[in-house]
Amino acid sequence: MKDHWYKKDAAGYTRFLLTGDVGGTNTNLGLVGVRENGLDLLHELELPSKTVEDFPALVARSVIRYEQDLPGIHIEACSIGANGPVKNNYCHIHNLTWQIDGEAVRLASGLPTVIINDFTAVSYALPFVDTSDASQAAVLHSGAGPQGNVRAVIGAGTGMGVGVLLQQGSRYEALPSEGGHIDFAPFDSLTEAFRSFVEKKTGTFPSVELCCSGIGIRNLYLFAKAQGWFDHNQALVSEVDRCGLEEAPRILAQNAGRDAACRRILDTFIKIYARFASNIAATLLPRAGLYLAGGIGSKNLAYFVDRDLFRKTYLQHNNPVIRAFLEQIPVVMILNYNTALVGAANAGINLLQPL
Repeated sequence: MKDHWYKKDAAGYTRFLLTGDVGGTNTNLGLVGVRENGLDLLHELELPSKTVEDFPALVARSVIRYEQDLPGIHIEACSIGANGPVKNNYCHIHNLTWQIDGEAVRLASGLPTVIINDFTAVSYALPFVDTSDASQAAVLHSGAGPQGNVRAVIGAGTGMGVGVLLQQGSRYEALPSEGGHIDFAPFDSLTEAFRSFVEKKTGTFPSVELCCSGIGIRNLYLFAKAQGWFDHNQALVSEVDRCGLEEAPRILAQNAGRDAACRRILDTFIKIYARFASNIAATLLPRAGLYLAGGIGSKNLAYFVDRDLFRKTYLQHNNPVIRAFLEQIPVVMILNYNTALVGAANAGINLLQPL
């Protein structure tokens, strides 16, 4: 369990919110302070989701704790991002025995409560990603700097998420998207062959998510194995077989520095990711920035920047006008896993007006 104060000082903050980021594996709660020019995560509690017996009671206890540990503060609202579909302020998380009911949390804690999708929370966090802090973000392409009022985020994790954030003055609105499920578009002979492989495997037109995510890396591994890329290294194939296909992304990344087939898979994945990023940029015109979220990118940042592979692939376009536009958009890799807790706070501020 992680229980950490980042800043145990209420000075300079005008409001406080309790936020959450709940997934099938971990449940994170946080205390976020609102100051004049931003939001700060003051405390974070992380525990395995399967150990949570009563989520509304956990929130209620956390409110009491925070108000005792920082005398004089008053928590105004609760905003929870959750890994699942949200309807009527209720989220069903498929691989947990408990669900998240905003009304139950409100009754237990006494706080106005909003439940949002976890990737929506990431979208709301984008204005507060500090690109000058190497622990928070890595700038893959600086472009012309942030402009306009549209930000976009894509995230290769277990699946592929897509989100959009609109800014109107000091107000923000996140627009949910299922863009990760659009058809995968191959761009060379290798990705044509990969697309055909996934189509035969699934019996349908493959989506981006099936080719660019944790699922996608597993499919790339199966494709590479079928193509004989690992004929020289049966020990690695045996390791994946022993650990299970779910562990293939981790094993491939660990061996990419010394095995040509692993590196080829990772390079192919990065190119697919970059082309999808380029397509999203051309579709949404996010002049204020295109952000990459999800653990796959942040854990493998060195391969994204090596040989400038991601940026060069992202900027490739047949139309010089569109290419010039892509060159202007900043592209940022989010590295801080706490981003969703700050984003949930911003969502609460914007969705629970007036607090």
